[in-house]
Order: sequence, then structure tokens, then C-alpha cells
Amino acid sequence: MAYQIDELQAFVGEPFKVNDYLTIYQPTVEQIIQYGEHKYNALLGVFTSTPSDKMSELDDQGINFMEITDYELFIMSLKSVISQYTLEETSILFGNFDFSQLELCLNPQNDSWVFSNDQETIVIDELAYLKIASYLRTIHHIRENHDTALNEGTRKIMIMLDRDEKAKFACSGQSNIKQKIKMILRFSRYSCPLETIKQMPIGMFNESAIGSQIAISSFALIQGQYSGFCDVKKINKKLFDWTRDDF
Repeated sequence: MAYQIDELQAFVGEPFKVNDYLTIYQPTVEQIIQYGEHKYNALLGVFTSTPSDKMSELDDQGINFMEITDYELFIMSLKSVISQYTLEETSILFGNFDFSQLELCLNPQNDSWVFSNDQETIVIDELAYLKIASYLRTIHHIRENHDTALNEGTRKIMIMLDRDEKAKFACSGQSNIKQKIKMILRFSRYSCPLETIKQMPIGMFNESAIGSQIAISSFALIQGQYSGFCDVKKINKKLFDWTRDDF
């Protein structure tokens, strides 16, 4: 389930008000570079990961990833934020909001787990979580992953593959931001200054990088159409629109 996000405000980097207590602030590319990309991704994952994203980690804890909800995983993850992250570390996304002041408690009105502050005011419930997750997934182009297994054998294979993939990625030291900066620079033929890119809000940066590849693909199809090397009858007309949002 996703929460509807104002795409224009997300694109230009406007703060996103979750509720009266919590607001998300978009960092710039420069701020993420200074913070540390992998460290930033770890914090981001607390609010955007689904059980299918964490199948091997959950398996290490004896938890079947298909038997836990997104919100239950979030509760587990946020407890680690409260105990391990400082205000300075979470401020890149949440400003001066202090997660250490939150406590997990049971809402007597509907018997659901929520995080409340010292005044016993509910700050984060499942609706707030949905807003946070939807917004962060939108600006980072993160797919909401709910892959499942048909049987126990398939589940074990999925966990094994997930573990191997994460181990390879950890060893590679790959930087997604570096790759996206290269996309923008090459598409603009290096006419877009690096400093301009570094000052982009992360939502605009991600849109620009993906949009550059969409435009290249569409321009190639258009050139093929007019040169006669492309049979356009067999190609989805949507692919010719270089202003579209996704592939």
C-alpha cells in the first residue's frame, strides 16, 4: 500500500510534512556525499525496506520473511535507529527531530503498536510509516518489493541468492550516485556543471539521471524511425516519449 505523494513538490525538494511532529527534508547530493553514501543508504533502508528486501537478514534471526508485514519490519528497524543513531545522524532526513525520545507502546484504542514521545503523544503509527516510506521511495525511485516463494525450497534458494548478491555488492564498493552523476554529465555533454549537480535535491537528481537515459533511448528510437531502420509498428508508442517518467 502506498500513500499519494505530490510529485511536483517532491521533484523540487520541498519539505514533506508527515504529521505535526515529523517532517522529511530532502538532502542535496553534496550533503549525501559528505554524510557517506553507504551510511545514508543504511538509514534510508530503515524506512523503505520490505521483508522481501531483508529476507536473508530475517532468516539469520529465525524469521520467515513471508510471515512478517512491512510495518512489523519497520518497528524492528526503528528500534535500532532509536538505540544506535544520534540526532546528528538522522538530521540529514528529519532535521532536529530526536528519535531517541520515542518509545514503542500499544495503542489502547485499536491494539496496534505505535511510537510515542515523552508526552505520550502518538508520533509514528502505521499511517505515518506509510507516508514516510511512500515519500522516500518516490524521491529515490525505490521499488516496493514483495517477492514471495511458492514453496519452502524456493524460499531457501531466494534467501541464498539474496545473501550472495548482498555479499558481492558489499565487496564491490559500488557507488550509485557516481554512476548517476556520470549519466547526467554525459547526457549534457559535460555542459551541466558538477557543482550544479551536487546542489540538486536528491529527488531532482534521481529524476534527472533516469530521465537522461530515457531521453537517449527515445531519441535512438526516433532516429531509427526516420532512417527506416526501425519497424515502429512493433514498438510501444510510449517508448517514443522522451519526457516520460519511467522505462
